[in-house]
Amino acid sequence: MKISLGYSLLELLVSLTILAVLSATALPAIAKLIQSEGQISASYGLINDINWARQAAVSYQRKITYCGSNDGEHCSKTWSKMTLTFINNDNDNKTLGEEDQLLNSRRAKKDRTLFSWRAFKNKSYLVFLPNGFTDYQNGSFTLCPFDKNASNAKQIILNTAGRTRFARDTDNNGVVNDANGNDLDC
Repeated sequence: MKISLGYSLLELLVSLTILAVLSATALPAIAKLIQSEGQISASYGLINDINWARQAAVSYQRKITYCGSNDGEHCSKTWSKMTLTFINNDNDNKTLGEEDQLLNSRRAKKDRTLFSWRAFKNKSYLVFLPNGFTDYQNGSFTLCPFDKNASNAKQIILNTAGRTRFARDTDNNGVVNDANGNDLDC
């Protein structure tokens, strides 16, 4: 009678081969899930920042500017590096001046999401009035992953009252549609 206390080399190699094949098929799906969850997280982070800036305008009873920035002092069309939220005391919405008070600055996570803001009046920044409304600036933020895969893109729509909502995939093709019904393009 022979008692086996372990595995043979052949059994071990077969098990490792099966494990390698299963891992190779699962990794792309896991990577896609991680990217999708990163986009969702970035979207909710942006909504939280917008709502915080709106609430600050109401609380302080002052104009609040929320904008993207490259250098931490001037607003720019680039939202992917950093955002600024400041009390706008000097009515220069594009620059954090000496009279203004910085309330929040946030650096974006590297290599995650490309943000863009497109608004009525074509302004690169967002101003909230003391009543919580925007300064007649309805528009949308488009969030695209760095690989520019439109199926993972999100869009946040902001109305003049300062309320946000997510754009939806109205034609069920896996890509979110903009306000005109067109697929988002990254």
